[in-house]
Amino acid sequence: MHAHAEKQSFIGKTLRVLSATNESLIGKEGIIVDETKNTFVLETDGKQWVLPKDIGVFNIAGEKIDGKRINKTIWERIKA
Repeated sequence: MHAHAEKQSFIGKTLRVLSATNESLIGKEGIIVDETKNTFVLETDGKQWVLPKDIGVFNIAGEKIDGKRINKTIWERIKA
């Protein structure tokens, strides 16, 4: 994972779950429409759903990102 990937907004990017504590989430995919400190709000087929950041590893716009490393607000990540 590139450090610069953590310092950007993820809104509008495609997210796919690579690994997760809840195995039923693996492979799920959607567009990130909102982000809080602890969650992503994803849209898939016109429906929105909330995904906790700390439950796994994600592919976001081609970057492999550990959710625990980005469990911060966007402003906290950009300033760090």
